[in-house]
Amino acid sequence: MASLSDQIDRLSRTSKATAITAAAIAVSPDVAPFTAVLDSQLGDLIRDVDPSELGLFSLVVPHSEQNVRGDIPKLARSGFPGATPLKLTTRREVDPEVYAHAALKYIDRYQAIRPMPRAYSQVVALLEEIQLARNGIQETTELLQSNQFTDGPSIKSMIDDEEWSLHHYEKKLDALRKRKDLLVTQVKRTSRTTSTGKKNAPPRPITPVAPSHADEEEESFWATPGRAFAAENLLHEQVDIGDLSVASMSSPSMPSPSTRTRRRSTPQPLVEVSEDSQDVGESRDQSSVLEDAIDQSIQAAATPASSSPEHLAGNVPAAHVPEPETPGTKARLRVNTEVERIVAKIWATMGDVIMPGHPYRTTGDGSKPPRAKQTIAHLQSISALVPTPSSPSQSSLLSVDTAPSQPTPQQILTAHLLVTLLSCPPKFSMPLNKVKESLAAKASTGGSAVLVAGQGTTRVLYGCVAKRLIKIDRGGGEQVIKFDV
Repeated sequence: MASLSDQIDRLSRTSKATAITAAAIAVSPDVAPFTAVLDSQLGDLIRDVDPSELGLFSLVVPHSEQNVRGDIPKLARSGFPGATPLKLTTRREVDPEVYAHAALKYIDRYQAIRPMPRAYSQVVALLEEIQLARNGIQETTELLQSNQFTDGPSIKSMIDDEEWSLHHYEKKLDALRKRKDLLVTQVKRTSRTTSTGKKNAPPRPITPVAPSHADEEEESFWATPGRAFAAENLLHEQVDIGDLSVASMSSPSMPSPSTRTRRRSTPQPLVEVSEDSQDVGESRDQSSVLEDAIDQSIQAAATPASSSPEHLAGNVPAAHVPEPETPGTKARLRVNTEVERIVAKIWATMGDVIMPGHPYRTTGDGSKPPRAKQTIAHLQSISALVPTPSSPSQSSLLSVDTAPSQPTPQQILTAHLLVTLLSCPPKFSMPLNKVKESLAAKASTGGSAVLVAGQGTTRVLYGCVAKRLIKIDRGGGEQVIKFDV
């Protein structure tokens, strides 16, 4: 036991001496920061350098030969002067043959484990299709290249030709514009000289009209008070059912000579119609047919009943030749698409009023109504007449050669209203008060009986409103009459 205790004491002294010696020769903790290496296995820290890491470090070249011989080579971090690229590199497209051959490789490798004949046949078929597609692409490319060299003129030559033709047409257009200006100047000069000549020309003498056979028969009829007349004429009166005025329900009367004189001396409305360039291309045949139809209607509406010269001489005082009036400034009404639409609406709504029994159709089948120029001329001819009421006492005194029924006051006032609105471009509108004043002035030319028979001008105005031809706009603070198109 004594020997065992001695050995334990000697071992303890030796361990203490070793600890003291180790503490004496050990480095201070501040000098050695890499103490973590002692806590892990060195084998885990040692590995081969990756090829991508070779560029991160470089060997430091020693300054003297002593450092080369005695010291361990030192490593330094490599520097990169440029900026880090932010754009990702584009992925290179892999040809389909690469995937097909890779599939064949894996099929051959695992053939012993699991045979795949169906997959092998599909991959082979894909390779054949790829080869055919590439051959077709190659042939098409060669064909395009050959056609590119064998085609006609190049694009540059075509552009040059187009530029040359453009300059040529510009020069031609300038020449035509100059010619147009010259012709317009000549026309204006000619119109001035013509108007001056008309002003200086003396008035035309009035030539007496020889009495016709119809005038003799009428004179003999009126000169015989007891002569019998055909009573059946009273059963053949033509009544316009579409006309709701009181004057239209009475029998037509014989116009008096004073009325005929006033109709002849009534001035035409100062509205001149001019067409735009888009109406020049209308066919002459259609225009001539429409003008003939309108002329016949106007002649039938404006021709008074014939009377003898003796009867006129007995009622009319001495003939007075009126002095030629100075022509007023005519308001030019340009016929454009807006006017054409208004005229089409007039025929669709008030066609039976401005021309009773007309053969025109606005629905597309049959003859088309006249265009704007002929329609405005027809409205002006009706508006130029004087509205005269029909007398019931004269309805029984019908002669055999009586002219067709005259336009009623409602027709005349309606035509006057439409002409008045059409003569106010570009909006073709007029305040309500001015429209009523114009209609009242027109109705007053035929006497107060017209206002009583037609129940005033309000019936004509609101008749057009009921037909939706015109409308009353009350939004601007003032009531304005305009076309409802």
